[in-house]
Amino acid sequence: MKNAIPLFRKMTFYITICLMYSVPLTSQTLNHPESVCFDAANNRYLVSNYGNGKILETYDMGNSYEIFAEGLNECLGIHLLEQTLFVSCNKYIKGFDLQTGEVIFNMYLPAIAWLDGITSDTSGYLYVVDAGGKIFKVDTENQSYTVFVSSGFPQYLQDVVFDNSNNRLLAVAWAVNAPIHAIDLADSSLYIATQTNLGLFDGITMDQFNNVYVSTHNGGKIYKFESTLAEPPVEVSGGYQEPAGLYYNQQDNILAVADYGGNIVEFIQITVGIGKKPNQNTDGLFNIYPNPAKSTLKVSYYVDRKTSVEIKLFDSNGNSIATLFIGEKQVGVHEHFWDSNNSYYKNLSPGIYFCTLKKNNKISSKKFVIF
Repeated sequence: MKNAIPLFRKMTFYITICLMYSVPLTSQTLNHPESVCFDAANNRYLVSNYGNGKILETYDMGNSYEIFAEGLNECLGIHLLEQTLFVSCNKYIKGFDLQTGEVIFNMYLPAIAWLDGITSDTSGYLYVVDAGGKIFKVDTENQSYTVFVSSGFPQYLQDVVFDNSNNRLLAVAWAVNAPIHAIDLADSSLYIATQTNLGLFDGITMDQFNNVYVSTHNGGKIYKFESTLAEPPVEVSGGYQEPAGLYYNQQDNILAVADYGGNIVEFIQITVGIGKKPNQNTDGLFNIYPNPAKSTLKVSYYVDRKTSVEIKLFDSNGNSIATLFIGEKQVGVHEHFWDSNNSYYKNLSPGIYFCTLKKNNKISSKKFVIF
């Protein structure tokens, strides 16, 4: 009976500790989370952890985490493409089956520094950031790659996102006063999308309205740029130690922020309609700019649900000049550009012309002037 009381005390202490934490003993802890994405099919978020080489999953928005994959080397960027989770691990891109967690893709890329952010276009190509200042284009089907952009970025390129409406990539770097760069997917040309005084960027993402969100170590904040990137950014949230990868869940309008230094992932509910809108009535948005125009136009419009869209240009006699787009568009603001110098109708006569937009089985028409 001598040892009965000490043993009872030990058992009571152990049970008390478990109740204090009130989480499963198998629950995992974030360790320098770098990137996050949303798996809509399984209603979960996946988070890469640089500190312990694990990909963790959460079904309850960060209240608890479990292991999806582990044993990775310096895992940074993650990106979902169909049923595969792609992860950048030092100089390798690995692909994991979403259902089994098994590695089904493994490719070495000759990075100058290390591989970081990942995105993909509508054709299924991956674009992978090399922090040394390059972007690789990866054909996962044929397991091949090319160097899509080889130079022109500031040092420590960090993240990239696909801008579908403008058929381009947007990229950010961890450098003082770094701009947001754009890369045209048609010819891989590099240009500055907008100059900022923020810099020290670590992550970038977009919502369904084409607004752009960036994370910066400059004050530990998240900023939002409206779709044209023409207006000054608006602060969304702050108080982070080292905000890294971002992901916008368009299904639930939640912005997920991986705070590398704070060892947390914050899930921010975004209220649709707050902030600058493309128009007072987005449902009726249909604009042509500039108007009058000399030879180039930008046509912007809003789609309130996934639908077929058709955009055409006509002269005043009803003759077709150009078809800007025919196909399906997701919810959001979209833009198309037209240059008469690159069309069959060069040197158009000054006069009145028309642009028609067909969506939701309705046709709208806008008049514009060529001078």
